[in-house]
Amino acid sequence: MAIEGPSNDQPVFEKQVREPLPAGDFCCHIMKLKSTNYDADTNRNPSKQGIEIKRGKNEGRTADIIKFELQVDASKHSEYEGRRLYKDLFVFQGIDNYEQFRIDNKEWISFLNHAGYPMDSDGKGMTVYPSCLDDLGEGESFVGLPIICTTKIKLYMNKDGEEAATNDVIAFKTYNNPSKYVDASENNERSAVKDDDDLPF
Repeated sequence: MAIEGPSNDQPVFEKQVREPLPAGDFCCHIMKLKSTNYDADTNRNPSKQGIEIKRGKNEGRTADIIKFELQVDASKHSEYEGRRLYKDLFVFQGIDNYEQFRIDNKEWISFLNHAGYPMDSDGKGMTVYPSCLDDLGEGESFVGLPIICTTKIKLYMNKDGEEAATNDVIAFKTYNNPSKYVDASENNERSAVKDDDDLPF
């Protein structure tokens, strides 16, 4: 049976606001490297190449902004099953030696090493680090890699001028042995490393 109602009615949908994860360490798996192709449905915040930094201490420099989507490991944080974290990594360009690359791109190197990304060797015992977005192809080698993300809560103003909160991934740790980490889902506290001395760095 059809239902009668006013013409051109526009139901009002209540905006769903998801609270950020609490600050702490979360065992995650990398879901994907976000491509540079904008898509309103699947990739609204794509990676970017050759971006000139407009302000701050790196003003005038060029960087690739490499963006990742990660999923919290439900086996370690059951109450956060399906939750995602997002990380933008700046990789500065125009560097021709490792020491400067290491200084300028230390967060990128930390991410690669703690995720266990498979890197090539130059045959002389030196690792060949990918130094730009083009070196990563479609990012298939990242998919499924485990990594621990340390997060904090970041406040910002949304498009409606209201204060909102999101997660900011500020550091990485190696997640190569799940037994070293505590599932804190029962008491809603942060997961924690059992023994920092066990970590391989």
